[in-house]
Amino acid sequence: MLTRRAHRFSRRARAGARLSIGAVRPAFAVWTRAFSENNLLTYASAIALQLLVALAALVFLAAALLHPLGATRIWAHTVIPALAAHVPVEWVRAVTWSVNREMSSDSTTLIVFGAVLALWEVSGAVRAVMGALNQIYSVSEHRGFVRRFGTSIGMALIVSVLLLVAVFIGGGAFEPGPVAVDGLERWLIPAVAIYLTIALLVQVAPAKRQPWGWVSAGSVVIVVGWLAVSAGYGWWITHVVDLHSPESALALILSVVGYLYASAITFLVGAQMDQLARKGGWRAVLGVDEE
Repeated sequence: MLTRRAHRFSRRARAGARLSIGAVRPAFAVWTRAFSENNLLTYASAIALQLLVALAALVFLAAALLHPLGATRIWAHTVIPALAAHVPVEWVRAVTWSVNREMSSDSTTLIVFGAVLALWEVSGAVRAVMGALNQIYSVSEHRGFVRRFGTSIGMALIVSVLLLVAVFIGGGAFEPGPVAVDGLERWLIPAVAIYLTIALLVQVAPAKRQPWGWVSAGSVVIVVGWLAVSAGYGWWITHVVDLHSPESALALILSVVGYLYASAITFLVGAQMDQLARKGGWRAVLGVDEE
């Protein structure tokens, strides 16, 4: 009796496994084809590389803006404690010395230099996004050199401002103060800034404008995915990577590059998902029509 029951359970388990595989296989085929035809991994690598350099430029600009904006609180009460809790004390001393020296120098010169550098590097990341979205949306790049660079620089300016707003407000830079932002606003405003950044890229970066309804839906998907990736990498840095080990510098660099790469993939997957849904509905996203 027990043997027969065991056989029946085994058959049901195998049938369930076949059903699950049968349900997943069409979606796997759709997304494998999308990644292959649109070179999503290659574009993600290009975007991540551009973002790595752009991130360094934005950090430099943010440090230069701390004193003029009266936002040194974010450095003293947010950044320093976070660094001290996870990285060697020598790193904290070196970074503190560098930032303090930057804040004590001529802020106007540093801000101008940092703004120009950040604008150029972020525009490079925007141009990488342009190429990826053109591929995903099957759009030919008809914009000339001047228009393409002008568009990327204009978008880079807006994106840089939105990202700096998200960082300063999310980090509590203006608490307390005459323009204090606290409570729900401290989380809501950065979330809106990130959403607008992504929506702007998806709407304006391709050579052909996309319908706003789909853009807004795709931006939500990307933001949710990016938050999940950020949470995962936050846990990785704080619980897995030992930044006090001899290999800490290499581990940190690889973690940052990996985070940017995962973020770029998340962005492209969200855009690809919208394209598939726009053409064939959500059944196309799940590969239902492939059966």
